[in-house]
Amino acid sequence: MLLKIKFNHIFWIGILLVAFLSSCSSEKNPSLQPKPKAYSKLNELTVIADTALWNGPVGDTFRYYFESPYLILPQPEPMFDLRHFTARQLSEESIYRSYRYYILLGDMSRDGSITNKLITSDLGEDKVNSELAEKGGSSSVGKNKWATNQTVFYLYGADTENLAEVIGKAYPSIKKRIHENDADRVSATVFQGGSDGGISTRILEQYGAQMKIPKDYKVAIDDGEVMWLRKETSDLSGNILIAKYPYTSPDQMSTENLKKIRDELGKKYVSSNIQGSYMRTNDEDLPLFVDQITHKNRYAKEIHGIWELENDFMGGPFVSLAIVNEDKGELLFLDGFIFSPGEPKRNSMQYMEAILKSVRF
Repeated sequence: MLLKIKFNHIFWIGILLVAFLSSCSSEKNPSLQPKPKAYSKLNELTVIADTALWNGPVGDTFRYYFESPYLILPQPEPMFDLRHFTARQLSEESIYRSYRYYILLGDMSRDGSITNKLITSDLGEDKVNSELAEKGGSSSVGKNKWATNQTVFYLYGADTENLAEVIGKAYPSIKKRIHENDADRVSATVFQGGSDGGISTRILEQYGAQMKIPKDYKVAIDDGEVMWLRKETSDLSGNILIAKYPYTSPDQMSTENLKKIRDELGKKYVSSNIQGSYMRTNDEDLPLFVDQITHKNRYAKEIHGIWELENDFMGGPFVSLAIVNEDKGELLFLDGFIFSPGEPKRNSMQYMEAILKSVRF
């Protein structure tokens, strides 16, 4: 009995000692503490900049690029939703350090700037000074500074003019990097309810293509030539048209021909309850934006624009994807369009793109 009491006593002393040492170790070495996971809504950016800088010409330049319209929507929506904090606010509130994407703006001519000190501390004084002396400014990228799955962009210049130039040059690569980083996130949202294997099998059998279709889409029409998939909610109608054509000439991939294909499908299949109504491409009010791309190692074109119903008052954005399957001499045409009056459409169109771009031969 005595041995048992002594053993228990020694055991609990050991447990308390380990806990005490662990606590001391964590306090002395904050890096041992696990970092929280970064979070934010899709297309959100947090900007860290001195207030005077953000409210001046540099802030205007930054907003000119990063709040430029998402192409292409009936009513303008920004490419990114911006929030602004100062470096002091960042240091005082831990919640401000938990977002997914940050951009630090530094006019390095501003003495006493906390933001500049943060940039110099993170990148190294020698690196910053070298870039300023050689190019007048530069950009850099860091990962997981305050949280996991976090990206921090540093944009700095010798003065406001140089910083504005850095912003303009860095914008395309930052936009591309964020959208590529979020591709899996977008896909996870689109397919959070799973995919419809039955529809995917029908697409494979009829069009020779593998394509993931979310479970909330249903087959509205399948006449052997065209398949029309629809998703209906209280605030959005999502639609996908799938068609296949013989491919005989590169001229078939011209903007004029792809628009013709789309308008023929719209006139034949899409209408409202009003007699004589049909869907057409509206490239008079807003232009078509056409990109030649390589999709899964296939020659393709991606078209963004707006649609409207002739003889009715309905319309919205669309994205078309035309892909050449040279193995079979075929042109696969996919068209995704939404109707969501009075609602934001940017994210919905990103989700639509994710569905269309899941296709592969």
